Amino acid sequence: MRLSQKTHDLYNNYLLQSLDFDGFDLPKAKTNKDLINLFFGVFNSEVGYNIARIGEYKALAEYLSGLPSCINIDFDNHLIIERAKKYGSLKPCANESDEDKILDNYWHFMANKLIVLKNGHINKKLLNKEV
Repeated sequence: MRLSQKTHDLYNNYLLQSLDFDGFDLPKAKTNKDLINLFFGVFNSEVGYNIARIGEYKALAEYLSGLPSCINIDFDNHLIIERAKKYGSLKPCANESDEDKILDNYWHFMANKLIVLKNGHINKKLLNKEV
């Protein structure tokens, strides 16, 4: 299923709002781009060795599935499915097979969204927005 721009925007905003650096000795972010840079700084410092081994995309998906403390995204299957339905990436009347596809791809999807945010391949207004 191809996602609409609205759905992409919902997930991008969700991820940005999920970043949390309380307890980290890091400078305060001024913009969403700063938040993304802080996240990838933490990610690189915690699992940089794995990036060299399996690549950034796979390392990030693994990192997210380990529930790092700097990002608070859904990890419960029920919540993942509910958000997918709410954001339009899954039809409200989806069958179990469709739900399984969402769950099987979830960590990779979120990793991809974060990499896209990092690389700035989205609405620049969102990245430059003050936090």
